[in-house]
Amino acid sequence: MSVLVVQIPPRRRLGPQVPAEPASAGEAARAAPPSEYAWVRTDNGLAVHGQGHGTPSSMPRAEAVVLVLAETDVSWNAVTVPKAPAGKMRAALTGVLE
Repeated sequence: MSVLVVQIPPRRRLGPQVPAEPASAGEAARAAPPSEYAWVRTDNGLAVHGQGHGTPSSMPRAEAVVLVLAETDVSWNAVTVPKAPAGKMRAALTGVLE
């Protein structure tokens, strides 16, 4: 099974508020979402069969796509699992995570 792994760059964080000034070209480019992403393609999960940077439309096709988030964009939370019947567990967990 072919797999395309796409690395999502870290999200831009909030910074100190600055008085309104015309943004430089570099600042405007940092504020815009990325247009190209790093990717790796594998056919067996063991060896790389292609890699590069590109827009989503230019990436090779694969049977599965895996997006890899930056570690600063992931949050781990310890929760107490509520006692609920199996059929209502999904709704109970959704309520806990909100």
